Amino acid sequence: MPKTLQGIFKVDSYDKDTKTDLDRSDLWTLGLNWFLTEKTKLMINFELTKDESGKTANTALLAQFQAAF
Repeated sequence: MPKTLQGIFKVDSYDKDTKTDLDRSDLWTLGLNWFLTEKTKLMINFELTKDESGKTANTALLAQFQAAF
């Protein structure tokens, strides 16, 4: 990858009660950071959230532009 691009992969898991089954939720993030200059970047992330029971799945596409002076 060129130095101006940065790939992102992240997995988060949250289990609010470890004694209870089927209450954990997992968040998978796949993204790309594009550094336009040293202080300016564009971030694009795709997120998939699933609960342990498999009944709920949500997706999101996030974009953020960051600039500093």
